[in-house]
Amino acid sequence: MKITMLSVKDYAGSGQKLCDAIKRHTDIDIDFYCQLPLKKYGHTGGKLIGKENRKDIQERIDTSDIIHIKGDWPAKNFYCGFHIGHKPIVQTVGGSFFRKVKYGGLGKYTPADYKLPVLKTAFTPDLCYPEYSGVWTPHPIDSENKPKLGYALGENIFLHCPTHRIRKNTTFFIELMNVMRERNKIDFEASIIENVSQAQVLSRIRSAKIFFDQFRVGFYGNAALEAMQYGIPTACWISKMAIEQAGGLLDRCPVITDLERNVTIWERMIYDVLENNYNDLSERTKKWCTEVHGYGAVAKMWTLLYQKLLTLS
Repeated sequence: MKITMLSVKDYAGSGQKLCDAIKRHTDIDIDFYCQLPLKKYGHTGGKLIGKENRKDIQERIDTSDIIHIKGDWPAKNFYCGFHIGHKPIVQTVGGSFFRKVKYGGLGKYTPADYKLPVLKTAFTPDLCYPEYSGVWTPHPIDSENKPKLGYALGENIFLHCPTHRIRKNTTFFIELMNVMRERNKIDFEASIIENVSQAQVLSRIRSAKIFFDQFRVGFYGNAALEAMQYGIPTACWISKMAIEQAGGLLDRCPVITDLERNVTIWERMIYDVLENNYNDLSERTKKWCTEVHGYGAVAKMWTLLYQKLLTLS
């Protein structure tokens, strides 16, 4: 099987991680190309499209079994400068351009804009709108090759790493930390890390006791996985819609969450984790990350989806 993956821009490098996962665990011939480079934070994205390789990429597309579009830009017959409409197409959305405004996104594209793909998926279940697709294809992360650190950490370091404070609802994290300081039940250090490289973020994450992701859009993202791969318990608001659209797949999810964004409720949850079940939650966090988002699990899932797509085409 031969797959060519295309993206306008590979935000957070999730497309490249998917490509790496499939290469490592299958014999699928897959390669990934991006129109625009990643200039911030140091993530690794796909190969850049340029004048020197445009002809070769089109030839690869012409001989591919499937074209996989990663990102929110809707697939069209002419995409990133290439003719792709003559091939079976899968599209995986995952960002603010697709997320509806009322759920914290920009709403630039609607489900009706995705007319060409034969298979439509989303990196997070909150984006599996009924009028788009019910197929949740989780973000990949190389959890199998990371040590579990959470159980060994003694100091209470709470970390939040927003790329965009409004979309992450950083205000909620600040309010929660202020309430916990006022209660003064435990000693802790709370830090907001932003505008630094991915390498610096990962270094800081490894020292966290609990990682706090986001409290607005309704599901956890790449930053949370960077903590969860080490077994570091993670707090994130997961919406009722995401839970329902996941179709039961979140029943074992270990993320610290509550449907209400009430700082008193969240304060109690954090205290309970630290006092009663931290080590168990660390174990379950690592297991979840590996079994749901690990490279092996994701590669197996996509192999089955690609095979199914070919039988439908």
